[in-house]
Amino acid sequence: MHIDPEVIWFLISVVIMVVVGVPRIRRTVWLPRELEFQEVPNAQLTPAQAGFLNSYDDKLALLQYQPFKTFRVPNMIGHNLIRVYLSSTDPAKCAITAVASKNKSLFVSFIEFATRYADGARLVINNNEKTGIFDEMPAVTTRRYPGLNDVTELKRRHDAEAADLRQRGIVFYNRDNYFDDFKDYHRNFCEYQVSQGLLRWDPRGGVYRATSWTALRGIRNFLNPLTDRNFSIVRLLAAVIIGGGLPVLVRAEALPINLWLRVHAGPAGLMAGMWLPVIAYGIAGLAVGLLFSRRTFIWGLLLGVLPSRFILGFADVGYSVWMAAIADLAGRSHNRRKNIL
Repeated sequence: MHIDPEVIWFLISVVIMVVVGVPRIRRTVWLPRELEFQEVPNAQLTPAQAGFLNSYDDKLALLQYQPFKTFRVPNMIGHNLIRVYLSSTDPAKCAITAVASKNKSLFVSFIEFATRYADGARLVINNNEKTGIFDEMPAVTTRRYPGLNDVTELKRRHDAEAADLRQRGIVFYNRDNYFDDFKDYHRNFCEYQVSQGLLRWDPRGGVYRATSWTALRGIRNFLNPLTDRNFSIVRLLAAVIIGGGLPVLVRAEALPINLWLRVHAGPAGLMAGMWLPVIAYGIAGLAVGLLFSRRTFIWGLLLGVLPSRFILGFADVGYSVWMAAIADLAGRSHNRRKNIL
């Protein structure tokens, strides 16, 4: 039975990810039992942070929401900054959250509206992507709209969902016990993940750590490019045209391109022709990294392999890995530039 070499290399890569990634995720991914909160006065915000958060103040004021607290949770992995808005006329809360990885190569921000109910249920509407690593709690109804950045539309969708849950008895968020409620919610969340086999209590470290099943879910998500919150048909078409098209063009027209370079650039053209695939795949990887902020390595690998395989009948795995590496580097650099933390 014939198996394409690209498939063999992909399977080898997956095996390496599992062998290396699972122990690393089990060791480095954890959640604290008790959350700590550190208030951040406006005077301590950087200009970038203040500009980012203040951009929501006027939008939410139109919805009768005012800033309640700006704070960090310092005992979580990485960096974070949260501003909560409350309303005197609406029971729901709004939170603007920014999080970044420890090395700041990954930055994500999202908007969330949430409502509490007398029977313990909650409704959560946000524009964050679903990580798929942890399970949603049964008492929490969550709706996600990745890429929907219109605060008014997100609130409209929240209210439409809330109308169906009104009989549960809506409870206003309380300024006096907001953080106690936050701690209770986090504690219940962690205990539920333990019951699902996704977290385990580490008595030596005093934290909840990811299990092997959680690690496998993380690897699965990494290999699924469609879970990227920045995914859209327009971005996909641009990535296919540039990221997939440029390597195919250079491979398909290699002879005339090299002849033209030799005629018009002499010895320098000969050298350029030798490096042309490296340059083409590198430019394609750069485009992919800038188009997609997440999962750029897998996007680069797929676009380096699949168009060539389907159009030309072959694919160069080595150059495709180079393209994926450039895409990953460009994506990380792009994330660092937009990171406010």
